[in-house]
Amino acid sequence: MNIHGNLYMWNLINGVVLSTIPENNNIRWLNIKVKGNQIINGMPYGLILNKTTLESSMTQFNMYSPQKIQLYEDGKPNGFWVKFKKGNQFIYLTFKSLLLREILVANFEIDMAS
Repeated sequence: MNIHGNLYMWNLINGVVLSTIPENNNIRWLNIKVKGNQIINGMPYGLILNKTTLESSMTQFNMYSPQKIQLYEDGKPNGFWVKFKKGNQFIYLTFKSLLLREILVANFEIDMAS
């Protein structure tokens, strides 16, 4: 485990990086991402990092009315977020080149304007 200020990170040998910032002994969010192009099974909701596609996730989570949100970096399109709420959790799936690269599970909604 690495600690960077309040950020806790775990770099797993399979290329998965887990990160969170605990607040008052609670975890408000957990981020799961993959380094490199390896395919990683066993993710929440049956997702597969570097294999699940943007369109298949929109279909899979259709019952939660997912929003597809364009991401930008330096003013240029740089992938998509698929955002939906399941129970008390907000789920954010990050897609680069239309493949799932990151899963963020939070107990609060992220302000897209910031």
